[in-house]
Amino acid sequence: MMKKHLILEVKVLMPILALVVLFIIGINIFVLYAERNRLEGLSNIYFTTNLKRMNIALIKYADCHSGKLPNLQNWADALMDNQNLILERDFIGPTFRSSSVFYNKALSDRSISELKGNTVVLFESKGGGDTVGGEDTFYDFASKRTGLKLVTLDGNIYIYHSNSKKLKRLKDRLQVKPDDLIWNN
Repeated sequence: MMKKHLILEVKVLMPILALVVLFIIGINIFVLYAERNRLEGLSNIYFTTNLKRMNIALIKYADCHSGKLPNLQNWADALMDNQNLILERDFIGPTFRSSSVFYNKALSDRSISELKGNTVVLFESKGGGDTVGGEDTFYDFASKRTGLKLVTLDGNIYIYHSNSKKLKRLKDRLQVKPDDLIWNN
């Protein structure tokens, strides 16, 4: 009789135990997903801040060099060497999104006074540290991933959404067409 009673209890408790285990697994998956989103959000904030800082450093560099922007070969080193305008760690940052900063190749040794405010200066793309590229580089990488950022000379950060082929200004979510930005004056 006791054996039957024990088997009955096990049959009743097993589904309850299985539900408890599934609930615990579900909670863990939710926590991991939330943590991943939190880390991605922090990475976005960090990257956006660095884009703005590097843009300011480029403007300061031009102020110290008769209005000229750095050349393509050593633009990152020039910013780091020029009165500590920017630190090496700004080019490393979190590797969560495996992105880096590219300098617009059309700006090499150009005078900052001849550029308009909506000229693209720096942009997010794939590669390492001291890299250069142009509109084609940005849109090539953007076709594979949405949410890439770029910064214009006037300090506005834009986020490109490949599904809509539109750019949105970060500060007020103003939507602009890609042709509204200048890559090559």
